[in-house]
Amino acid sequence: MHISATITAVDAQLKGLEGRSDAETRTMLQGIVRHFQMLFDVKNVLGVYASMSAIYRKLSETHTVLTTLKDHLDLGEFLTYFCFNIFF
Repeated sequence: MHISATITAVDAQLKGLEGRSDAETRTMLQGIVRHFQMLFDVKNVLGVYASMSAIYRKLSETHTVLTTLKDHLDLGEFLTYFCFNIFF
């Protein structure tokens, strides 16, 4: 699953929380956190923030490398569209 699809799915779930009770909201958010823990093998809730930061940092580094390669190899807009749609 592409990252953009995952973000869209989580965004849709969070938008679905509007107008719900606090208990329903808490249950939904706990489910999202548990799913994140399962996907990224995070042992406890406190490790979720550190793991999110590490994933974001790695994604940013990847984005920077792709941009730098594209610029140095003079690959133009086509590669930008192709490569960034893989990650976003």
